[in-house]
Amino acid sequence: MHEAFTISEVRVPVPTTYASASLLCAPTVRYPWETSYHVSNSGDVVNNYLMAKRRILHATCNTSFELPNPLTPLAFFPPDLAYQASVSLYVLVGSAAVLIWDILMNLQRDIKMLKRYKLTLSLVVYFISRFSALAYLLGNAVLQTAPLSHCEIVHRLQALYPILIPSTSLLFFFRVRAMYSDNTKVVVFFFLLWLAVIGGSITPIIGVSAMNIGPTDYCINSGLKLYISAACIVPFVHDTLSQLAASQQRDLSSQNWESDSVTSV
Repeated sequence: MHEAFTISEVRVPVPTTYASASLLCAPTVRYPWETSYHVSNSGDVVNNYLMAKRRILHATCNTSFELPNPLTPLAFFPPDLAYQASVSLYVLVGSAAVLIWDILMNLQRDIKMLKRYKLTLSLVVYFISRFSALAYLLGNAVLQTAPLSHCEIVHRLQALYPILIPSTSLLFFFRVRAMYSDNTKVVVFFFLLWLAVIGGSITPIIGVSAMNIGPTDYCINSGLKLYISAACIVPFVHDTLSQLAASQQRDLSSQNWESDSVTSV
């Protein structure tokens, strides 16, 4: 028979110095993320665990030590949430670094393009897409790594999202429109899909909020609404279908060119 029981952990207070037993010897309290363990022979396991716990607590209560970074933001999260926050931050900083590298590598080509060609709508959308993406990624990276204290800045930063995503998706639409210029139905379908991208991109403005991490000045996104998933799903569908449609048209054009070449020979 398996018997379930809950083991409460010792919660370490925030102050930097723990002298003697004044803090760690307080009554144990439960973490909000405490775990239930399911084991057999629970009596022996519980007794062994409690004895080991008392030895550790006794040794700790008779030792003075300092936490080197008591206000580190991730210290206020349970382990699984701290891991997720770390991974998302690494991805964000990595994405910003890749975009900066790409802009620098293509800077000379972009300048030549501005000097050589007339300013068109597609060219304007191209630069809006690139620099709004740079501003959005850098802003988020600063927001999640710097002690800003004023977390309402996240709302202002989200205003870049409805500019970044629709402008990028519009470049895909321009490509499809150019390749299917003789097929009005396809062009109308992708235009309506692009309008859906605009609608989905607005959701982060009203569905994302931020709060301070514990007593620190660092911020984290909170109160994420379920419907903001449309901000990722709809652009993904639009861009994927646009790429598939463009690839199909390119393959058809290649096949027609090969057949015409064989016929002429």
